[in-house]
Amino acid sequence: MKAIVSVCEDYGSYAAIHGYHDKSYNRALDAGVKSFEHGFLITEPTVERMTNTEGVFWSWQPFGSYTLFAGGFPDWFSADMVAKGTAVNKGSTVVPKLMKKHGVLTILGSDMFGDEVKFALTNVISAAEVPGTGFTSLDIMKMATSNAGLVCAMSGPGRDYYKEAKLGVVEEGSWADVLILNGNPLDDVHVFAETDNVQLIMKDGKIYKNILVSPD
Repeated sequence: MKAIVSVCEDYGSYAAIHGYHDKSYNRALDAGVKSFEHGFLITEPTVERMTNTEGVFWSWQPFGSYTLFAGGFPDWFSADMVAKGTAVNKGSTVVPKLMKKHGVLTILGSDMFGDEVKFALTNVISAAEVPGTGFTSLDIMKMATSNAGLVCAMSGPGRDYYKEAKLGVVEEGSWADVLILNGNPLDDVHVFAETDNVQLIMKDGKIYKNILVSPD
């Protein structure tokens, strides 16, 4: 793992792990890993160590850990898989509170691919529905925008596809797509739950959706 971290650093980037428990997280911290996915079985001492380690951040998947598993498990899950899923679901309401308490930089990560990508936005809604985290709608929006912009900038010149301009900030010279919403997601991210609330989408200067005016 240390060799992987060294190679990533040679390219001006960082290494990431997908882990769940204290041993895997602490082993990765020892090796110099920066990006930590999942972690729904870790305890407070590990979170404290993350806080005290420069450049470390947590990638949170609330949909897969909380929302999806709260509704039960697929029929094809074995008894062992159900036990593991139950433990993850329980931890999904505990670990976010610890991350908030100790101020670990947090981003939203879908950990989805293929046909699942369409559910990525669900993470924003799920993050607001995990009980007692202390995260506000503003916090959650930052996870998906400005915090994510910081992480993109950490990925190095070879992997940062947006190095010509800043991301996740509202300032002259930065890059930004535009959404016009019927509601304020800084007050309540559930505005994204209804697709009609997203009234205009502009990406790379091209309008992909516009229900503000008639197409005629």
